[in-house]
Amino acid sequence: MMTWKLREADLLHLLKESNLEPSPGSPLGGLKPLGVAARLAPIGDKPQLMEALSRVAGAEVVLGMVTLSPPREPEFSWFYGTANDGNYAYHGPAEDGGHEIVWPVDGFLLLRSLQAPLAMEIPSGKEEISLVLDRSGFETLAAMTDLFQEKNLLALLKRTPAQEADFAEIELLECCERSRNSQDLRWMVPRIQLIAPVGLRFSDEDLRRGLAALVAGELLAQRDGRFAPTPALGLVCSGLAATTGMSALSTQRRQKLSHLAAVRMADLGLWIIEFSEITADDFNVRIAGMAQAEMYARMKAGLGMPAEKGAALRCPACAAELRADARFCAKCGYRLASKR
Repeated sequence: MMTWKLREADLLHLLKESNLEPSPGSPLGGLKPLGVAARLAPIGDKPQLMEALSRVAGAEVVLGMVTLSPPREPEFSWFYGTANDGNYAYHGPAEDGGHEIVWPVDGFLLLRSLQAPLAMEIPSGKEEISLVLDRSGFETLAAMTDLFQEKNLLALLKRTPAQEADFAEIELLECCERSRNSQDLRWMVPRIQLIAPVGLRFSDEDLRRGLAALVAGELLAQRDGRFAPTPALGLVCSGLAATTGMSALSTQRRQKLSHLAAVRMADLGLWIIEFSEITADDFNVRIAGMAQAEMYARMKAGLGMPAEKGAALRCPACAAELRADARFCAKCGYRLASKR
């Protein structure tokens, strides 16, 4: 891979020189026009750079990736490609305030980045759980997760038995207010906002609407002004509270957006959070247990990588998947035997 760090003046000159017009959604669309004079920096590997810029300026495929392994800070990355190419160009801010371009970024490298927080080298089974929620129900689920975690932590500090998993509406609203204003990613409300495809509100009105939807869907029981989760919903709350890693992949192809997140629970394997019917401020979501191999295939599909045909080529040293034309393992560096 090659990396370039460019000023806006250099980028504008290169785009103009090559008649590249940034398409809607390109990160190069907001560049400021050149002044009356600009000193341009020398550019190395220019043909390769122009290949990268053609993808960033007129991307047919845009990938947005988030990886999170608490308590480390989340990592956000954007990649741009064509509809029929497994390679992507990375674009992001450079340390000096300019633009950083990396080319070519192989799809297998992106796949490994998504896998890292999920520890997917460790075999995992499939938890038989599946829920379908709207946006307000999804927000309410996150708020409930934090409320139950808070109750258990307080009981632990006071050395008292864990409280029953029931609550009054006001308890949920007040706990969500604390979580919403927290930067601590050990709580679900701040984390869930990082992996959602649109901004979440967590307003009192939305949480009340979510409670009503969960009751109507027989996921919450309501009695004497208090709410209690069914075993299925309680399991999901417990699993989300025990999250050890999260990855999210947003893929836009020809104006069609798909978005999924993968979550690793400490003892409950892998869960997928799959978003659909996404609009500017709404969506539906499905939460389901998923076996490791199936999650791997879903991530490959999201990256636009072809499905496996026959047995996958794997490194003899670390068992990582290899490209058919690989000479080295991109994961451990093992030198492969030359093909004749």
